[in-house]
Amino acid sequence: MTEENINYFPEFNDDCYAECEEHFTVIRRGLLELEKAIGKEKLDKALLDELFRSFHTLKGLTGMIGQRDAEMLSHVLENFLRELTKNNIQLSELVLNGFFEGVKMLENLIDSLKNNKELPNLKPLIKQLNKPNTSRTKEKTSVESKKESMGAIESKLSASDITSNLQLSSQQNAFRIIFTPTPELFDKGINVNTIRKKMEALGEIVHSAPIVPEEGRVAFEFLLKTSSSIGDLTSAFDGIARVEKHLIAKVEEDGTEPFEAQNTSSSADRTFSLTNMVRVDLTRLDELMKMIGDLVISRARLDDLLKGLEKDLPVQKYRLIQETATNFERQLRAMREGVMRVRLIPIGEIFERMQFVIRDMIKLSKKQINLQISGKDTEIDKIVVEKMLDPLLHLVRNAVSHGIEMPNERMAKGKPAEGHISLNAYTSGDSVVIELQDDGCGIDKIRILKKAVELGLIIPQDNLTDAEILEIICAQGFSTREEADMDSGRGVGMAVVKKVIQELGGYLELDTEAGMGTKFSIYLPLTLAILDALILTAGGQKFAMPQPMVAEVLMIEKDVITHIENNELIPYRNGVLPIIRLSEFFKLTDTSNGKTHVLVIGSGTKAVGIMVDKVLSLREIVVRSLADPFVQVAGVSGATELGDGKALLILDTPSLIKAVTLKKNKIYSH
Repeated sequence: MTEENINYFPEFNDDCYAECEEHFTVIRRGLLELEKAIGKEKLDKALLDELFRSFHTLKGLTGMIGQRDAEMLSHVLENFLRELTKNNIQLSELVLNGFFEGVKMLENLIDSLKNNKELPNLKPLIKQLNKPNTSRTKEKTSVESKKESMGAIESKLSASDITSNLQLSSQQNAFRIIFTPTPELFDKGINVNTIRKKMEALGEIVHSAPIVPEEGRVAFEFLLKTSSSIGDLTSAFDGIARVEKHLIAKVEEDGTEPFEAQNTSSSADRTFSLTNMVRVDLTRLDELMKMIGDLVISRARLDDLLKGLEKDLPVQKYRLIQETATNFERQLRAMREGVMRVRLIPIGEIFERMQFVIRDMIKLSKKQINLQISGKDTEIDKIVVEKMLDPLLHLVRNAVSHGIEMPNERMAKGKPAEGHISLNAYTSGDSVVIELQDDGCGIDKIRILKKAVELGLIIPQDNLTDAEILEIICAQGFSTREEADMDSGRGVGMAVVKKVIQELGGYLELDTEAGMGTKFSIYLPLTLAILDALILTAGGQKFAMPQPMVAEVLMIEKDVITHIENNELIPYRNGVLPIIRLSEFFKLTDTSNGKTHVLVIGSGTKAVGIMVDKVLSLREIVVRSLADPFVQVAGVSGATELGDGKALLILDTPSLIKAVTLKKNKIYSH
């Protein structure tokens, strides 16, 4: 391994990549804002500064772990922004497109490094991005330019991390200590941790950060508050770190000499503030959620034991124990909700990525599209967000490729040349709804029907409902195209969409109208681990139904059920409600008497009823997914335990809805 590729701190890799992703979120948002400034005389300096800081930090982070290609590309993009800041080049669409390509390449490069993939070739892109440098009227040598820019960046960014308030006693001084790792020091066992321990023995570290000094190699900056003299520190760090005396009280406007403040004899009443943000590995939160799940099961077991002791204890003592158990349940629920909130992140992170996808597809397809986004602040579990990235990407590509027509086609239909795609998210109870809608041509039901009959998926019929259309286009391998294209495909892509959504415990709905457009609605749980569920019985067996999926519970007499062809209906809100018997669905013996319960799931015209023998209680359950394909059964999404050691199956509402809506067996199961 060459010197320039040595990673001195492999233990920081995960933290580095996590922070890189945070900066890419800032960069993506900033570039979309910058695109609005094409053709304008003046650019938003605050926006450019924010982008500049992110690229500079990316350069430092990737350099710290020895990823020189990513460090170099970050530096090139940083220089590109410097040109914009100085207004030496004009912001045109062509220039900005090159910058967008650079950001995508940097993101792909870091992703490749993270996942040990083949690295992309950076030379053509870097050559393209460096072209604007040749247009400057007063050209400096590359070495002079690099030294000047690195020095200015180092001083500005280092100083920006330090507040103007640092409390020092009359016996204390503040020192800036710079440690630059080298192979020689590394061989001697001297690294950043060694330096940190030395400083902790001498005083208090009030600030630390990676920086990129003039020579371009990554270094570490520390601010030490200590009663030791500069002679003591110079002696302690002789040959391994640089020591500078005095810390400024404020950052100068021009960023010059930020660490050479003048001495003051008075010790002003000053404080040093630290960030209140802590990055936590998601696996640690998973472990914490598992422990809370075990507590939920133990709490259920305790509840069952208390019910058995009620007749054996004096009323007063039983009430005290019951009150304590109730308080325990309330505290446990508060703990569960607190951990869940830690796991929640804004869904806007993936929404902003969709803007980049559509931007690229517009340029390839020559279509005119306006993307409207709402509900970016809607929060959802981090795991759900990560798993929904690819499915949402498929749906967006479909909307652009299959949905929105070319401008001349739209105008011929009396539509505006520009198509509209809206991406919306909102919270509904304990669920999150994501809606993707376009005003394009809609789904060609006749074409879908013809292809489905050819493939033997359905029998010939007059028309198809939206639910049946959705089942067909989500069938594995179904496509109306003879050849796959690069942009999309309602075959494999839609199968992936449906599978991932169902694995997450959600379901997908479709509304489409020929010539008017298509709308996909995705219903997802806020989190996956613990939820409230109705405990019910059917055919002598107990089941759990996720409470957020249930709109209401009805009690009916069995004689109100009407039979029409292959379906059963009951009166419901001045209309009828199609139902399915849960015992019949699982081929169990019907043990219900004259009265029975119906759980209404879905809403509007898509509402259906699930008939059960009895609803027993509402309980918190811990969801255990059934990952083994040999034990996966239609209508069951997982299993749980209520504390008695017996497994309880969790009902899969999408499968039950499908069983009701497709009861005429028009479509075979897949």
